[in-house]
Amino acid sequence: KGGVNITVSRSDLLTVSPLGCIKHVKAYWSLAPLLKTHVSEEHKNTKEAIHKYLNALDELGQAKSYDYFEQFDKEFEVHDPFGTAPMTMVAELQKVIPELGALIAPNGFTVTTKDVAVAADPKYGTAHLVLNIVKGPSVDIIDIFTINKGKVKSLKAVWHLI
Repeated sequence: KGGVNITVSRSDLLTVSPLGCIKHVKAYWSLAPLLKTHVSEEHKNTKEAIHKYLNALDELGQAKSYDYFEQFDKEFEVHDPFGTAPMTMVAELQKVIPELGALIAPNGFTVTTKDVAVAADPKYGTAHLVLNIVKGPSVDIIDIFTINKGKVKSLKAVWHLI
């Protein structure tokens, strides 16, 4: 009553049973807008690292640069898409990502960032992005990050082409 609307960016990762029931929820969001707290340098750095990753992915999709492969920590784990075996070495990414790109986006792709949220613990964040496949569909993707010193330590990309 008499309050002000507050917008909070939030991403949920749901585990759904074969019967369609939600078994588990992981929610990624920040209390900062709600509590009007100061956003820490760590939060800013995580958000910046995620945006840098998304920009590098966009440039990779347009064959502008290969900076994408420099976005990862020395030790990392990538599940792209989530539910597949993890990749843990840049050499794996350099092999698998172009193969995946040739399969689903042979003419390239661009990335539109819809939102980035950093969790209360600033090492975690999410991004809602749209992969715009040239001469193909657009795919909504939720990326779930663990960031370490400005680099991707863990990435789970949640998407599926039907």
